[in-house]
Amino acid sequence: MRKRVLFLTNEAAGTGTSVKKSLPIITSLTLAGCAVTVFPILPEQKLISEDIIHDEFSEEVRSHYDMIACCGGDGTLHHVVESLVHEKLHIPLMYYPAGTTNDFAKSLKIPDTVEKISALVHNGSIFYYDIGRFNRQCFNYIAAFGAFTEVSYSTDQSFKNAFGYAAYVLKGISTVGDSLSCRCHMKVTHDNITEEDDYIFGSVSNSTSVGGFSSGSLLDAHLNDGKFEIMLIRAPKDFNDITKLLQSMLRYANASMHDDADMKSLSDNDFIQFFHASQITFDAENPVKWTLDGEYGGKPKHVAIRNLHKRIGIYVPKEIPASTVRKGVQD
Repeated sequence: MRKRVLFLTNEAAGTGTSVKKSLPIITSLTLAGCAVTVFPILPEQKLISEDIIHDEFSEEVRSHYDMIACCGGDGTLHHVVESLVHEKLHIPLMYYPAGTTNDFAKSLKIPDTVEKISALVHNGSIFYYDIGRFNRQCFNYIAAFGAFTEVSYSTDQSFKNAFGYAAYVLKGISTVGDSLSCRCHMKVTHDNITEEDDYIFGSVSNSTSVGGFSSGSLLDAHLNDGKFEIMLIRAPKDFNDITKLLQSMLRYANASMHDDADMKSLSDNDFIQFFHASQITFDAENPVKWTLDGEYGGKPKHVAIRNLHKRIGIYVPKEIPASTVRKGVQD
C-alpha cells in the first residue's frame, strides 16, 4: 500500500529554488511508492501552512495522511511544526530544505539532493526531537532576542567560516553601531535560580548550527535530550568592555562543552553565560522583540519557554541516532 503524503511547498523560499524542486520531489516520492497530494504555500495569497493544516482540514490530515513533506526554508519548517503542535498532530515530517541558511537540516545531516531525501522513506529512520514552547507559540530550533538577531542570516558566509559563532556578534556590533542602546533589563529564571541584569543578546536553541554556522559548543548539542542550549550576553558598560566582550566571543566560538578548561573559561566569563535548561522565563521591564527560527516572534515583556521533549518526528539518515518510542509527549 502506498504511503499517503501531504506535500507543502513554499515558492518564496530560497530565491525560488523550491519551485524547481517541486516536480522532482513529487516524482521521486511517487517512485518511492508514495501517493502525493500537493498544496502550495502562497503567503501573498494568504495561503499558508496554518490554513492548510488548521481548522476543519486538520481532521483530514490526521486520518488520511501518513507523512507531511515540506519544501522551503527554516521559516517554512517553523510554520509547519507550529501547525502540527497547535492541532496536536503526530505525523512524521520529510523536509526538503530550500532556504538560504537551512540550519536545522544541517543539524540533522539531511541529504543535499531531492532523490537522497526521498529515499529516506525506505532507507532512513524517524528521529523524534525536541522543540520549544514560547508562550503560546512554538519554535523549531531557536528563540532569540537582542542586538544581533536581525543580522544573523545576512552575515557573509566567508566571514562566518573565518570566525565561527563569533561572527554573529562581530557582524551585529558593526551593523547596530552603538550596541549599548540595545540593552534589555530582564529577570531570567531557570532551575530555581533568578538573575537580574542588562542583556544585549539571548538565545534558547536546539541546533548545532545557527545563522548558517557552528561553534564547538553548539556541535555538542543533543537535539532530543529534553534540554536547550542557552546563551546570554550581558551588556557592556563602556567601549573597553566591548573589546573584552569580543575577546570572550572568540574564546566562546572555539569552546567545546566536553573540555573542562573551556567550560571553566566560559563560566568565568564576565559577559557570556552558557548553560542547559528545560525551562526558562524572561521578564523584561519593557517589550522586547524576539525572533523564532528567523521569523518575527512578537514583542512580549514576559516569555516562558519550555522544552517539548521528542515532540516532532522527522526522516533522517540511519546514522543519526533515532528514537522510535515517544513517551510523555507534551502539548
